[in-house]
This record gives sequence, structure tokens and C-alpha cells, in this order.
Amino acid sequence: MEERTIYVSVIPEIIRFLRENAGISVDEVAMMLRMDREEYLDLENGKKEPTIEQIKRLAKVLRRPVSAFFLSDIVGVEDYNPFGRSFIMSEACDRIKRIRGVKSVCGSLSGRRVEVIAVTGGDGKKIRDKIARLKEEFERRYPDMVFRFGLITNINL
Repeated sequence: MEERTIYVSVIPEIIRFLRENAGISVDEVAMMLRMDREEYLDLENGKKEPTIEQIKRLAKVLRRPVSAFFLSDIVGVEDYNPFGRSFIMSEACDRIKRIRGVKSVCGSLSGRRVEVIAVTGGDGKKIRDKIARLKEEFERRYPDMVFRFGLITNINL
């Protein structure tokens, strides 16, 4: 069976943020991924879209979940408050992680918006339904917050 190359759309700044947050230089990441520096910088600068295989290898090198690369916003240190909104985001991530079939989860907090992305290896219909119910529950419990829960399916990690 012929293997297909699947390109994924990610925000380049997320790749840079995750690398910098992991404390790894461009040269180190490029070497660990077995690509030249310029080829890696093309991914980080948005000149080329990464393949799903590159994202999986990057996740392993940076010690981050695959789902982190699909966030739509960068989490800043200033958003951290262990007793406030970040607690709500952590709770949402933890609840989604417990759903059978979820392989990876990552959350982002920006102001009053909580975003959680989950990755599954299957088609995800049951998982999608459970996540939708969780989203409704969180919207009822925290009416002043905006929740965006997403699911990426058919990714073998």
C-alpha cells in the first residue's frame, strides 16, 4: 500500500512558541528531525506546511502533545492563574483526556476564551458527541467564558 503525504495547516507562530517554550534551539530541532536548518525554518516561518509525520516527530522532540500544534492561539505566561480561568481550562482538558479513545489533548487560554483540541486515531463520532456534551456542561457552569472544543480524527500517533 502506497503511503500518502498529508500536509496540515498550523499557525507557524505556534511551532516557534512550542520550540522556544521547550528551550531547544533551531539548530538542535533541525538536527533531531534530520532536516537542514533552512528547511525547518521554512516550517516555523510559514513558508511550507508541515506533514502530519513532521508534526508527530516535532511533538516527540519538543515533548509536547500533537494537539498543541493545532491550537489557534498562543498561551502566554501572563494567563496563568492557578485559582482562576486556567483552572477551568485544566479541568476541561482533564475531563476530555478521560474519554476513551482520546490520544492527545492540549488547551489554550486567552482572556475569557478556553480552547481545547483533542486528537483521536479513529473516526471519533462517539468522542465528538461526548465532547459536545462536555462543552454544553462547561457553558452552563461558566456562562462568562467562551469555550471552543475541537477534535482531530484519524491520526495515528
